[in-house]
Amino acid sequence: MGYDENCEFPLSSNWPFTKYFFLDSFIRGYRLHHSAEELFEVFLDLRRKFGLPHKVEIPMQYITLTIEYALKKFGNDGLNLPSIEKTHWEEAINNSGYIQADGDISFYFQKDRYNYMKNILNEINEKYICPYKRSTKYPRYRSPMQIAIDRMENRFKLNYCYFFIYKSFN
Repeated sequence: MGYDENCEFPLSSNWPFTKYFFLDSFIRGYRLHHSAEELFEVFLDLRRKFGLPHKVEIPMQYITLTIEYALKKFGNDGLNLPSIEKTHWEEAINNSGYIQADGDISFYFQKDRYNYMKNILNEINEKYICPYKRSTKYPRYRSPMQIAIDRMENRFKLNYCYFFIYKSFN
Protein backbone atom coordinates (compact mmCIF):
# COMPACT_ATOMS: atom_id res chain seq x y z
CA MET A 1 0.00 0.00 0.00
CA GLY A 2 2.91 2.35 0.71
CA TYR A 3 4.03 2.57 -2.91
CA ASP A 4 0.41 3.11 -3.99
CA GLU A 5 -0.79 5.64 -1.43
CA ASN A 6 1.45 6.67 1.45
CA CYS A 7 4.73 7.59 -0.26
CA GLU A 8 5.19 10.18 -2.94
CA PHE A 9 7.70 10.60 -5.73
CA PRO A 10 9.04 13.10 -6.53
CA LEU A 11 8.80 14.83 -3.18
CA SER A 12 5.88 17.23 -2.73
CA SER A 13 4.23 15.98 -5.93
CA ASN A 14 1.37 14.15 -4.18
CA TRP A 15 1.97 11.30 -6.64
CA PRO A 16 2.52 7.82 -5.23
CA PHE A 17 5.39 5.79 -6.69
CA THR A 18 3.06 3.58 -8.70
CA LYS A 19 1.44 6.59 -10.35
CA TYR A 20 4.80 8.12 -11.21
CA PHE A 21 6.27 4.95 -12.74
CA PHE A 22 3.05 3.49 -14.25
CA LEU A 23 0.93 6.57 -14.96
CA ASP A 24 -1.46 5.14 -17.57
CA SER A 25 -1.89 1.87 -15.70
CA PHE A 26 -2.40 3.71 -12.41
CA ILE A 27 -5.20 5.75 -13.96
CA ARG A 28 -6.79 2.46 -15.14
CA GLY A 29 -6.60 1.04 -11.59
CA TYR A 30 -3.27 -0.77 -11.47
CA ARG A 31 -1.80 -0.83 -7.97
CA LEU A 32 1.45 -2.40 -6.90
CA HIS A 33 -0.13 -3.99 -3.83
CA HIS A 34 -2.20 -6.19 -6.16
CA SER A 35 1.10 -7.92 -6.99
CA ALA A 36 2.11 -8.57 -3.36
CA GLU A 37 0.99 -12.19 -3.29
CA GLU A 38 2.54 -12.90 -6.67
CA LEU A 39 5.80 -11.28 -5.56
CA PHE A 40 5.93 -13.45 -2.45
CA GLU A 41 5.23 -16.57 -4.55
CA VAL A 42 8.13 -15.66 -6.85
CA PHE A 43 10.43 -15.31 -3.82
CA LEU A 44 9.33 -18.82 -2.71
CA ASP A 45 9.67 -20.28 -6.22
CA LEU A 46 13.20 -18.93 -6.56
CA ARG A 47 14.14 -20.30 -3.15
CA ARG A 48 12.95 -23.75 -4.26
CA LYS A 49 14.63 -23.42 -7.65
CA PHE A 50 18.00 -22.64 -6.05
CA GLY A 51 17.60 -25.16 -3.21
CA LEU A 52 17.59 -22.63 -0.38
CA PRO A 53 16.45 -23.69 3.13
CA HIS A 54 12.74 -23.86 3.88
CA LYS A 55 12.85 -21.15 6.54
CA VAL A 56 11.86 -18.07 4.59
CA GLU A 57 13.37 -14.79 5.66
CA ILE A 58 13.15 -11.86 3.30
CA PRO A 59 14.95 -8.84 4.70
CA MET A 60 13.32 -5.53 3.87
CA GLN A 61 16.35 -4.34 1.92
CA TYR A 62 15.76 -7.06 -0.71
CA ILE A 63 12.07 -6.27 -0.97
CA THR A 64 12.77 -2.58 -1.53
CA LEU A 65 15.62 -3.30 -3.96
CA THR A 66 13.34 -5.65 -5.90
CA ILE A 67 10.52 -3.11 -6.09
CA GLU A 68 12.88 -0.26 -6.97
CA TYR A 69 14.38 -2.30 -9.82
CA ALA A 70 10.94 -3.28 -11.12
CA LEU A 71 9.60 0.27 -11.03
CA LYS A 72 12.61 1.71 -12.86
CA LYS A 73 13.11 -1.10 -15.37
CA PHE A 74 9.51 -1.85 -16.31
CA GLY A 75 7.78 1.50 -15.68
CA ASN A 76 7.46 4.66 -17.79
CA ASP A 77 11.18 5.44 -17.61
CA GLY A 78 12.15 1.89 -18.64
CA LEU A 79 10.33 -0.57 -20.87
CA ASN A 80 7.00 1.22 -20.29
CA LEU A 81 5.03 -1.96 -19.63
CA PRO A 82 1.40 -1.78 -18.47
CA SER A 83 2.14 -3.85 -15.32
CA ILE A 84 4.73 -6.01 -13.62
CA GLU A 85 4.29 -9.71 -14.38
CA LYS A 86 5.72 -12.80 -12.70
CA THR A 87 8.74 -13.01 -15.03
CA HIS A 88 9.52 -9.36 -14.32
CA TRP A 89 9.43 -9.98 -10.57
CA GLU A 90 11.80 -12.91 -11.05
CA GLU A 91 14.28 -10.68 -12.88
CA ALA A 92 13.95 -7.99 -10.22
CA ILE A 93 14.54 -10.45 -7.36
CA ASN A 94 17.58 -11.91 -9.11
CA ASN A 95 18.92 -8.39 -9.59
CA SER A 96 18.39 -7.50 -5.91
CA GLY A 97 21.06 -9.96 -4.78
CA TYR A 98 18.66 -11.83 -2.47
CA ILE A 99 19.36 -15.32 -3.85
CA GLN A 100 23.14 -14.83 -3.81
CA ALA A 101 23.10 -13.45 -0.28
CA ASP A 102 20.73 -15.95 1.33
CA GLY A 103 23.48 -18.04 2.88
CA ASP A 104 25.18 -14.91 4.21
CA ILE A 105 22.12 -13.03 5.45
CA SER A 106 22.57 -11.77 8.96
CA PHE A 107 20.24 -9.26 10.45
CA TYR A 108 22.64 -7.99 13.06
CA PHE A 109 26.23 -8.46 11.94
CA GLN A 110 27.55 -9.18 8.50
CA LYS A 111 30.62 -11.33 8.11
CA ASP A 112 33.52 -9.80 10.09
CA ARG A 113 31.23 -6.98 11.29
CA TYR A 114 31.74 -7.98 14.93
CA ASN A 115 35.53 -7.61 14.69
CA TYR A 116 35.15 -4.35 12.78
CA MET A 117 32.94 -2.89 15.53
CA LYS A 118 35.26 -4.21 18.22
CA ASN A 119 38.24 -2.50 16.55
CA ILE A 120 36.35 0.80 16.34
CA LEU A 121 35.53 0.61 20.05
CA ASN A 122 39.17 -0.15 20.89
CA GLU A 123 40.34 2.86 18.84
CA ILE A 124 37.83 5.11 20.60
CA ASN A 125 38.93 3.71 23.96
CA GLU A 126 42.57 4.52 23.15
CA LYS A 127 41.88 8.07 21.88
CA TYR A 128 39.43 9.28 24.50
CA ILE A 129 39.51 9.14 28.26
CA CYS A 130 36.50 7.44 29.71
CA PRO A 131 34.92 9.27 32.68
CA TYR A 132 33.95 5.92 34.15
CA LYS A 133 36.90 4.75 36.23
CA ARG A 134 37.21 1.01 36.31
CA SER A 135 39.12 1.01 39.59
CA THR A 136 36.44 2.96 41.42
CA LYS A 137 33.71 0.88 43.03
CA TYR A 138 30.44 2.54 42.19
CA PRO A 139 27.31 1.71 44.17
CA ARG A 140 24.93 -0.69 42.52
CA TYR A 141 22.05 0.82 40.63
CA ARG A 142 18.85 1.21 42.60
CA SER A 143 15.63 2.26 40.99
CA PRO A 144 13.69 5.19 42.45
CA MET A 145 11.11 2.69 43.73
CA GLN A 146 13.83 0.68 45.50
CA ILE A 147 15.23 3.85 47.10
CA ALA A 148 11.76 4.76 48.41
CA ILE A 149 11.26 1.24 49.82
CA ASP A 150 14.71 1.33 51.49
CA ARG A 151 13.90 4.69 53.09
CA MET A 152 10.59 3.39 54.38
CA GLU A 153 12.32 0.33 55.83
CA ASN A 154 14.91 2.54 57.52
CA ARG A 155 12.19 4.76 59.04
CA PHE A 156 10.32 1.69 60.22
CA LYS A 157 13.51 0.31 61.81
CA LEU A 158 14.21 3.63 63.54
CA ASN A 159 10.63 3.93 64.78
CA TYR A 160 10.75 0.35 66.03
CA CYS A 161 14.06 1.06 67.84
CA TYR A 162 12.65 4.23 69.45
CA PHE A 163 9.53 2.35 70.48
CA PHE A 164 11.61 -0.48 71.97
CA ILE A 165 13.92 1.96 73.86
CA TYR A 166 10.95 4.01 75.08
CA LYS A 167 9.13 0.90 76.39
CA SER A 168 12.24 -0.49 78.09
CA PHE A 169 12.73 2.72 80.14
CA ASN A 170 9.10 3.17 81.07
